[in-house]
Amino acid sequence: MQDNVAISETIDPTKILQAEEIESAAEAIERSRLKSMEAEFKKQIDASSTLSPYKDQIKVDITNEGVRIQIVDKTNRPMFDPGSARLKYYAEDILYEMAPIFGAVPNRISITGHTDSSGGQSAWVAGNWELSASRANAARRALGDAGLSEDKIAQVVGMGDKAHFDISEPASPINRRIAIVVLNKRTDRAIASRAGGYIKEGDAGQEDSKRARAINKTGSILDQLQQSRDNETNQYDTPPNVDDEAFW
Repeated sequence: MQDNVAISETIDPTKILQAEEIESAAEAIERSRLKSMEAEFKKQIDASSTLSPYKDQIKVDITNEGVRIQIVDKTNRPMFDPGSARLKYYAEDILYEMAPIFGAVPNRISITGHTDSSGGQSAWVAGNWELSASRANAARRALGDAGLSEDKIAQVVGMGDKAHFDISEPASPINRRIAIVVLNKRTDRAIASRAGGYIKEGDAGQEDSKRARAINKTGSILDQLQQSRDNETNQYDTPPNVDDEAFW
């Protein structure tokens, strides 16, 4: 009896399994490293004379994107005045103190600004998308002023009032916050791929060469197709013998 199970000539199932096992092991190692990073961040916050007074405003946890540090507002110590993207002096102090922490790890970071849903009177105050993006950029500038390299920033995003910290209280001051994520490799690659990926400076020449070869190859293929179309014996342009063919 013939075995109907098809066997691929190009794909070795054992190699696929090995690749999945390797990827799974790599992700487990990274999760462990992120857990250590989370613990170290908390330790440094507790040890810092600048950060420790605000540790109830600095929330550190692990998400599917990496290690997240959220700086949340409190009624008595808001990061921003209502409707404003100007950082309070102590909010700047927090970011200045955290810049070396982010600079000491190899991962890039994502900065996200958030607002509450309280709204306001003017168009600018009511524009939570613009306001949240401006707050995220204010945090980015503060980190840069404190010495964080620009190439450590993977993205700066304004989320408006669409991702509340306290879902039950949309207007709560705690929803006005900055979130900074130290990105895991998977998320960093996903962000980079949105713009076609990033190229290391030393690889630029190689990429240009690859691109040129691809363009030349595409051009030669198109030339062959055009020559085929111009050929009088092209099977797609010449009707078949009606005596031999039932239809065309």
